[in-house]
Amino acid sequence: MKYMDKKLIIVITIVLVVVLLGGFFAYKYWPSDSFPVQWGRDSNTNTSLPAGNNANTSSSGSDEPVVTQVTDNYLEVPFLKNLSDEDLFLLQRSDNYLALSKLNNICGRKETEQEKNDCLNTVKIRQVSILGKAELCDQVSGSKKDVCYRNMAFKDDDLGLCASIDNQDIREDCQNDLTKFKAQKDKNILLCLDLNEDSKNQCIRGVFSNETDVAYCDVDVVVNNGISDICKSIIYTNQAFSQNDSSLCEQIPLFEYKEGCITEMGAGA
Repeated sequence: MKYMDKKLIIVITIVLVVVLLGGFFAYKYWPSDSFPVQWGRDSNTNTSLPAGNNANTSSSGSDEPVVTQVTDNYLEVPFLKNLSDEDLFLLQRSDNYLALSKLNNICGRKETEQEKNDCLNTVKIRQVSILGKAELCDQVSGSKKDVCYRNMAFKDDDLGLCASIDNQDIREDCQNDLTKFKAQKDKNILLCLDLNEDSKNQCIRGVFSNETDVAYCDVDVVVNNGISDICKSIIYTNQAFSQNDSSLCEQIPLFEYKEGCITEMGAGA
C-alpha cells in the first residue's frame, strides 16, 4: 500500500510540473494577440484601435485588419481624407496603425508649429507609402509634397511621377536618379543619353560597372552613340581590378580613367 501511495504522489507531482511548465511557456511565448484583448488589461487605461465596418469580424487571410489595443500614450492618427473602406482597413491593421501612432506621438512632442506640421506631413507620407497610391501625395503640403512624389516614383519605378514635383532641382534629380537606376538595372545604355553631361557619365559608368568583356564596346548602340572610348575605359579599369593587373590600365583610351586606374592600382600594391 505504501508503495502505491508513493507511486501516486510521484505521478501527481509530475502532472503538476508539466501543467505549470506548460502554462509558463504558453504565457511567455504565445502571440499576445491570440488572447482576448481583455485578459490582464484594464479597460479604463486602454483604447481600442479604430475598426472599419468588418475589421473585427473577418478572420480569413493575414491581410485582414487585426484589432488590438494600445495604451493612451498613443495619439489618434489623423488619417488621409476621402479614403475607401479598404484603405482604412489597411491603415487600421495593427502593425500599420501602431507604426503610425508612434510617429504621430513624436509629432506631438515637437516644439514649434512648423516642426509639428512637417512631422504630420511625414505621417501622411507614410500612409501614402502603405497604401501605394501616389495620387494621395496631393494631400501632403509644402516641400514634403515633393518628397512624397519622389518616394513614390522610386517605389513604383515610375519616371512619370517625377513630373509632379514642383521644385525644379528636386524634379530633375528625381528624373536623373531614377533614369540611372533603371538604366543600370536593365543594362539599357540608351536611357543615359538624354541626361545632362554629369548625369550621363554617371549613368554610363553604372551600366558598365560590372562588365569585363571589352567586346561589349563594339556593339552598334555603343559605337553609333560615340561612347566607345568611355566604355573601353570603364571595362579595362574593371579588368585591371578584377585581375589585379596594372598593365591593363595602359590600354585605357581616356586619360583621366587611365590615370585613375594607375593611381588606384599603385595604391593597392
